[in-house]
Amino acid sequence: MADSSPESAQNEGSSPATAHTAAQEIPLVGLRGLAAAYQLDFGAAVAFKALSISKYAQIVSSEFSTLTPENEMKWQYIHPVSGSYEWFFGDQLVQFAQSHEMKVRGHTLVWHNQLPRWVSESVTTEDALLKLVTEHVSTIVGHYRGKIAKWDVANEVIDDAQGMRDTLFYRLSGTEFLSTAFRAAHEADADALLYLNDYSVEAINPKSNRLYELCKALLAQGVPLHGVGLQAHWDLDDLPSMSSVRKNIERFAALGLKVDITELDIRMKGAPTPERLRVQAEAYAALVRVVLDTEGSDSITVWGVDDGHSWVPQWMSSYGSALLLDGKYRAKQAYAAVVGELSKQVMACSYFGPGREPVGEIR
Repeated sequence: MADSSPESAQNEGSSPATAHTAAQEIPLVGLRGLAAAYQLDFGAAVAFKALSISKYAQIVSSEFSTLTPENEMKWQYIHPVSGSYEWFFGDQLVQFAQSHEMKVRGHTLVWHNQLPRWVSESVTTEDALLKLVTEHVSTIVGHYRGKIAKWDVANEVIDDAQGMRDTLFYRLSGTEFLSTAFRAAHEADADALLYLNDYSVEAINPKSNRLYELCKALLAQGVPLHGVGLQAHWDLDDLPSMSSVRKNIERFAALGLKVDITELDIRMKGAPTPERLRVQAEAYAALVRVVLDTEGSDSITVWGVDDGHSWVPQWMSSYGSALLLDGKYRAKQAYAAVVGELSKQVMACSYFGPGREPVGEIR
């Protein structure tokens, strides 16, 4: 999956709209307000270009309490040329968030993908790499000091099969690039919370075990690591055990780390059907329930606002319908299920049609 990372897709909002199969129109009620009652942040990855669409911008500000720049703070966009930084797009997103009383999650400082060619062409030694990582991280975090609550400092550093991912950073420095990046970020903004972020690590499995051991090692070195981000890009036909997800969150929390769901979407293959949408809704509800019931987890971010602005169809052509809203900004059953969990009422079960019982936990 190294070459099929969800974040490698260019999110320009060109994905097709999903079918709207709910029996009745589901009202948008403001997830951010419902989540706030539980001291839960509920956010979305946001694309700067899409904010020019008034409906998109209105939904972002009314439904979500946190904003993650989808691409605009990744290395190739914010630091495209050696010694030169492009602040405009990131600044615009931060200003939008501030004007709507939203928190910002910075994403991402060190990642092997969307890395401009000049980095690999100019950096050939460990000393040069660590110097560049320090400069890159210090400059960006310093620029946004006091404006960004959390940073995904390093992204997808664990290999899918074994050990650490084979990247330029790891080949030249081992894990030293991580301690360097985290220390530089902490020095630049001591109030920001700093995270390791990865995919396929939501449940207890060999990959999450490797992430767990890496976190323990970094903490033992005194590295200012404050949390882990569990991306949660899930396939509806291959969902993890919710009990395992809960236990996984608990073990990271026992290390003193915060655990955030950072890039949630649940894709399905082919056209959505009422039954598939119902199962998707159950999965969304089950994860929200785990987060609400588990100490150490207080943030959920969905990776996109609506199905029309999702990375999924662009990267996996046979998949889609992954988010809470369809491509016409209409709430899906998944949205209703999340509302039901956050409101602790059965009001949402009527959205599933006559005779539909409230969603139950997936085990």
